[in-house]
Amino acid sequence: MPHVFISYMHENTDIVDRLCEELTSRGIKVWLDRNDIKPGSRWKDAIREAIHNGAFFIACFSKEYNKRDKTYMNEELTIAIQELRQRPTDRVWFIPVKLNKCKIPDRNIGADETLNDLQHVKLYQDWNTGIQRIIEVIQSEPPEPTRDGNINSKFSANFADQDSMDTKSFQSNSAQNSELTDWVFQQGDDLMVRGEMDRALEAYSHGIALDPSRSVAYKNRGNVHHIKSDYDRATADYSKAIDLDPYDANTYYNRGVAYCDIGELGSAIEDYTKAIQLNSGFAHAYYNRGVAYSDIGELDLAIQDYTKAIERKHDYIQAYTGRGLVYSEKNDFDLAIADYTQAIELNQHYAAAYNNRGLSYVSTGELDLAIQDYTKAIELNPKFAGTYYNRGVAYGEKNEIDKSIVDYTKTIELDSNYVDAYYCLGNAYVYKDKFIAAITHYSKVLELDPDYVDAYYNRGWTHSKKEEHDFAIADFDKAIALKSDYTGAYNWRGISHYNKGDTVKAIKDFSKAIELDPDYVDAYNNRGNVYLKSRQVILALKDFNKAIELNPKYRDAYNGLAEAHSVRDEFDQAIANYNKALKLDPDYAVAYCNRGNVYNDKGEVDKAIADYNRAIALDSKNAEAYYSRGNTYLNKGEFDLAITDYNKAIELNLVVVQC
Repeated sequence: MPHVFISYMHENTDIVDRLCEELTSRGIKVWLDRNDIKPGSRWKDAIREAIHNGAFFIACFSKEYNKRDKTYMNEELTIAIQELRQRPTDRVWFIPVKLNKCKIPDRNIGADETLNDLQHVKLYQDWNTGIQRIIEVIQSEPPEPTRDGNINSKFSANFADQDSMDTKSFQSNSAQNSELTDWVFQQGDDLMVRGEMDRALEAYSHGIALDPSRSVAYKNRGNVHHIKSDYDRATADYSKAIDLDPYDANTYYNRGVAYCDIGELGSAIEDYTKAIQLNSGFAHAYYNRGVAYSDIGELDLAIQDYTKAIERKHDYIQAYTGRGLVYSEKNDFDLAIADYTQAIELNQHYAAAYNNRGLSYVSTGELDLAIQDYTKAIELNPKFAGTYYNRGVAYGEKNEIDKSIVDYTKTIELDSNYVDAYYCLGNAYVYKDKFIAAITHYSKVLELDPDYVDAYYNRGWTHSKKEEHDFAIADFDKAIALKSDYTGAYNWRGISHYNKGDTVKAIKDFSKAIELDPDYVDAYNNRGNVYLKSRQVILALKDFNKAIELNPKYRDAYNGLAEAHSVRDEFDQAIANYNKALKLDPDYAVAYCNRGNVYNDKGEVDKAIADYNRAIALDSKNAEAYYSRGNTYLNKGEFDLAITDYNKAIELNLVVVQC
């Protein structure tokens, strides 16, 4: 097949090589300057010719491109834009791709349009989906320009020489005039195939002036207008062609493609439907209508159309993939897996299908199968950053955190702007209690994407764990500014305010979280703790009871309820609730320590010491347990034991002893 020209910055060689491998693995021929310019060739001429003869032009934009004041890539873009303005509109030719977060230059491509008006692919956000979209475009089979009439070789002069001809001289001879018209239309077709779109447009317009009854001329002129992004003229010409020949399925199909390009999906669906009515075997019309239905959320209709396309073209890989994606969106993962499996059977080197099937396996909880598929995809394409990321997620689900860290790190090595990989790496380091590393990676996320709300939340949470409460509050403030109904951010900001001693702000935040989510059990428990610290015991009891009502297995709420009863000297009720907490979690060291305090208050010293012993056995760094046991030994007159416990408490946490 004709080659695909790739324009890129040499700073992006690694990721461009991965793109090339994706394409070549599907049998797509790629043209790269460093590989395809022969030694001794005039390289500028070779590039110009390669762009002119290319079936597609992929422009790889990047932040490295944005930083350069001068680069030959700009010259390649100039040549490509000239070609783009001359190519038919029913065939995609210029494919803008973003390798990382960057800006596409606002270069004019004609008809008051710029490169930013071409739909681009963000490979840095979702490599798998982006690659699939590119391949589906390249491997599609757009209709060739239609030729009408037999060509008479005696009209062999270049069409440009015919522009000044007086067409009236041919009116007296209808046969000769018909031959001229045939030749003019043939010239238009040839010019369109060669990519000389402005001249093709002149030819078709000249031919239409000679004979305005030929529908094919309007259709092909519509194709030229389409490629020049003049959608109004394109649809007008397609409509005129349909008026002249209402039984041409391809014209309805072409107009449907044009409507899709400008986002008029309802009109596109109508045209695809008419094309199917005229040609029930039109697989591409079913496929494209399926894509349109999927885009407007009509998933069942999309599945029906993908199925029809497959029935008419049994090896239609894109239709299997499209249907698999829709099944995934409907959470019908078993059916999605079946479609991806079929795509793999049709092309066993289809790395993206292994990756997509892996995603579905993760959704069904079959993590080992998912990891197998991701590993196979990596084997087929070892430079595919997205698959390493997905395998890292699967390892994380299996709590194999070290393996997930390796995969996230590899993802970033391959794509230094892979935002989600930094985010998940931060989460993995939190899991391993490596809070400084976690904060570093969350900060990198926010450098790349300042609106990544969950990164602010998780960084705030991590600062809170490090008792850096001012930093935590600042991050929760930012998360709430970006997402005003972020209940978790209100809850954790309340915790940070509480830890700073600001009970008023803490209660306000917990109350806001409860207002947003009346079933937010943690917020009730946390507000109960603040009320208890503020000696608002009745309100504390109410919140702890509400938390238990929402979750009868919430051990912390029973512990808080017990503390509230203890403050009211309701020791038996306190002990009963500590017992419930310990039944739910027999290793709950805090509850043993607290119950020991109640036994001590009741004068049951031996039971108190037994509970302190158990708390210390479970948590040897529980300073409060040492301190409380020291008080009990002191009251018993066992001074040496008391001193030993006080010393240990001081060693662990002087603040507790001073309190």
